[in-house]
Amino acid sequence: MRKFTTEIFDTGVALVGYAVMLLVYDWRLALLSLLFTPFSYMCAAWMKKPVQRAGAAYKKAAGALSAATLDRAQNAVTYRIYGCEDARVEKYEEALNTYEKTAVRNNVWQSALPPLYLAASEAGVLFILWFGAKNVLGLAGAHGTLRRSPPSFPRNWWSNPPRWQSCSTRCRKPRSRGSASSH
Repeated sequence: MRKFTTEIFDTGVALVGYAVMLLVYDWRLALLSLLFTPFSYMCAAWMKKPVQRAGAAYKKAAGALSAATLDRAQNAVTYRIYGCEDARVEKYEEALNTYEKTAVRNNVWQSALPPLYLAASEAGVLFILWFGAKNVLGLAGAHGTLRRSPPSFPRNWWSNPPRWQSCSTRCRKPRSRGSASSH
């Protein structure tokens, strides 16, 4: 129960918090980047059955190999006396070959698919980096400064952002007409 609640609060609440924050900053970018989350869930659901099947076959083959090894060790003298040693060696080699094949198949499913799943789940980050940088640079690039409030950074890239005055022109005190000083 403790692990379950830890997972819910560590993963679920953080994910929802990030999604809400992104939706508040730029809802179009958020929707575009969150499209990949259901796709990664579908990939995980699709991968679940073959991975479990390969894992079960591997465990079954490992059990058969262990039983064959134990049988060969315990009954070696008996098989030698009755002349069945060659037949038992063939059975052992068959169990060993089955174990090797299922181990390779299991390792392929365990090792090859998670990078594909992670690539699918992380693809939305590319849009955040690309369009988020465009949003930030679109506001600050004209004036060469990033001295704005953080909520003004993420703007919609489809709309034309308004021409903002740079902070140096917004924050400057007006000149008094009678004075020759700059401030």
